[in-house]
Amino acid sequence: HETDGSAGPVPAVLIPQAAARPKRHQRQLTRDRRSRDPPANMQALLRPSCGLLSSRSGAAARTTALLHSGQSCAFSAPAKDEEGKPLSEMLRDLKASEHFDLIVIGSGPAGQKCAIDHAKTGKSVAVIDKRDMHGGVCVHTGTVPSKTFREAILHLTGHRHRSFYDGKSSPKKRFGIEDILQRVRKVEGAETDITRHQLIRNGVELVNGTARFLPDPNKNMVAVLSNDSYETATDGRRHTRADICKRVLTADKFLIAVGTHPARRADIPFDGETIFDSDQILWGQVKTVPKRLIVVGAGVIGMEYASMISIIPGSEVTVIDGRKEILDMADREVAEALCYSMRQTGTRFFVEESIKSVEKSETGEVIVHLNSGKTIVGDGLLYTLGRQGNTEGLNLGAVGLEADKRGLIKVDNNFQTAVPHIYAAGDCIGFPALASTSMEQGRLASVYMRTSKPTNKHKEAPEESTDPQYMRTRMRSGDLFPFGIYTVPEISMVGKNEQQLTKENIPYEVGVARYEELAKGQMLGGVPGFLKIIFCPKTLHVLGVHAIGEGATEIIHIGQVVMSTGGTLEYFRNAVFNYPTLAEAYRVAALHGLSKRQPEHDTCDLTAEQIEEIRMITAMTVTEICRVRRKYKTLVKHEEMTRDEFESLPGTVRIDKLLLVLSVCPDHSEGIQASPLKARLFQTLELTDTGCVAFAEFARFIAMFSYNTAPDGKLKGKQSFKIHDFDGDGKISREDLRTYADLVLPKILDQELGDTDEGAQQRQEVWMMPSKTSPCRCYVNWCISRQFIDQIVTRVMEESASDPAQEFLVYEDFAKVIQSTDFESHLVIPF
Repeated sequence: HETDGSAGPVPAVLIPQAAARPKRHQRQLTRDRRSRDPPANMQALLRPSCGLLSSRSGAAARTTALLHSGQSCAFSAPAKDEEGKPLSEMLRDLKASEHFDLIVIGSGPAGQKCAIDHAKTGKSVAVIDKRDMHGGVCVHTGTVPSKTFREAILHLTGHRHRSFYDGKSSPKKRFGIEDILQRVRKVEGAETDITRHQLIRNGVELVNGTARFLPDPNKNMVAVLSNDSYETATDGRRHTRADICKRVLTADKFLIAVGTHPARRADIPFDGETIFDSDQILWGQVKTVPKRLIVVGAGVIGMEYASMISIIPGSEVTVIDGRKEILDMADREVAEALCYSMRQTGTRFFVEESIKSVEKSETGEVIVHLNSGKTIVGDGLLYTLGRQGNTEGLNLGAVGLEADKRGLIKVDNNFQTAVPHIYAAGDCIGFPALASTSMEQGRLASVYMRTSKPTNKHKEAPEESTDPQYMRTRMRSGDLFPFGIYTVPEISMVGKNEQQLTKENIPYEVGVARYEELAKGQMLGGVPGFLKIIFCPKTLHVLGVHAIGEGATEIIHIGQVVMSTGGTLEYFRNAVFNYPTLAEAYRVAALHGLSKRQPEHDTCDLTAEQIEEIRMITAMTVTEICRVRRKYKTLVKHEEMTRDEFESLPGTVRIDKLLLVLSVCPDHSEGIQASPLKARLFQTLELTDTGCVAFAEFARFIAMFSYNTAPDGKLKGKQSFKIHDFDGDGKISREDLRTYADLVLPKILDQELGDTDEGAQQRQEVWMMPSKTSPCRCYVNWCISRQFIDQIVTRVMEESASDPAQEFLVYEDFAKVIQSTDFESHLVIPF
């Protein structure tokens, strides 16, 4: 530091002529300093606006002399020094210690693969990164430690073996977060050594420190700063104590692969112990696993940690997210299956909710106030909304680059930035921000550096792109990459999902194989899960593969290879798979899909506009709309369905793969026509001017009561919430319950049964109140009063301890009515 008579020391940069490798006791001293308090002027040191260099009178001259004499010096240099000498002329006097063909900033998946690929061609390559961060964010705070965290919890809780003995499991022992992190540190250390040895073995020079671009006219000079770091008590982050320049390097080309870090809201009081982000939970600052954990953000990171913590005995997890759908990039059926599994472990979801404020009580509890007026109390809060690029310390402005508001760098299809000889790859360029794709991005960037001429053509990337086609064009034409989400159970996908195909009006069919159908699935304890293949019904080309359950991230690669080679569903049918394996699910799903293939001449008479209009109303796929249309034409004599035709529908109506059950006992056909249910349903429909049911309204009626039911037409409790959410808001409200009761048990006036003892006896006979031990069965040909319907609703609300004026979650409250596996519904159209 230099002093100028001001209150505090002036930040400066020490620049030696050549940097010597620090001795062992010096490296130990650096590690020991991390626990010390930062200097008083640390905020000034950390501000990028301070620049790398600052100037004082005569500093430039002293610097040049000391550089040639081999000594270190402190100097500063703004745009001009006090003598008016331009900075560019001052930097011209600096002697770079070494020149490389390529300098890679960051040693994560993208940086490592780029460096090794380039070095294998005989090029000189240097990788600049902190000594304790070799392997990048992936190894230290991202993929590797978080997935090790997951595996440690699965092992310590015995979760994988819960299905072997009637769904019961017990922890291996009493454990805490230190037991989990012990395994994390071991794997992290091994991966760090592997990364370091791979780079050295391939002739890559490792430069320990932090890189910062210098304002050189050729834009090819970087300073390597030392890493005398420390951690603050307020936020737990590691900061650089001083910018001490160890070396000045130049290169023909650069790759920026610095990764990202968790983003934070300024108004949330992070303390690293009770309110923390996804990095801090892995640093060991969180001393215990919160019994009541609040997770803010239902993205990949938030859902992964929420599902991990939820399986620890005694833990309660609450997930808050502002979006309507959780994991909106995933197939809806897969995402809903994950949510159901997490609800089984006690997880609560608050969607379309935003945080107003967060505070800590005097007892140490975390109190979250939502903008909707709700208040959530927990023992800890994990914030996972968004990530920020680690580009703030690179001094990008010195070379004419600029990061966006999220710290991300724009690149073209060749991973080239606006500066032709500077490339970027990995998480710091945005979507998809996966370790697997970052590796391929780094390798391709190395290829483009050697084979492509600088064009300086810059194509701005979408700020928030989730279209797989966008990434394919950026990486290599026709390539597909898999997504893996390591929740419990894990999710994986490749290709397009049903929502995307529906939006693009692409016809498709689906073949499904459930784990319980596989011998290997039974051997694993009957673990839940399924694999779904989406394919073109005409050409049988595979359009997408989606899986959830044990080994989903492993078996997804089979589908990836078949899709990348243009394979069809017939490949899975003809291929021989090891038995018993989970990979056998491909064959089962293919056979299921082929059995539903429609003849080519079997078309729909609706126009594209009509199909789109109905799709918007019903959320059905194009294929499903055509099936319902064909059945509708067989049920009506004219263009529209009359009341008599509607009420004359048989107890079981088959619409290709759709099964509409209008009676609780379809095997007892007697009395079905007399059931008042159809008359009640007809009254809920919107009729035409002639009093008939148009096809669009019939399709809406079909869609309202359809959702993943069993093949026998019985509605299991785990699927029934969707059917009984009559207003479609994703929650079961008091009015939804009343509507359900009205439909299931047709209303009869109180005076028809009366208030006599006989009437009371009749009520007792027609309805048995649900309990935790007895199933709830509903018979449509029995009637109860509106008063008794209200009693049912009130009792459900009371048992759930919910505020009757508020909506509530299905699996906590309404499940008390439908929790029994024997529960049956007669308002079902299973797919």
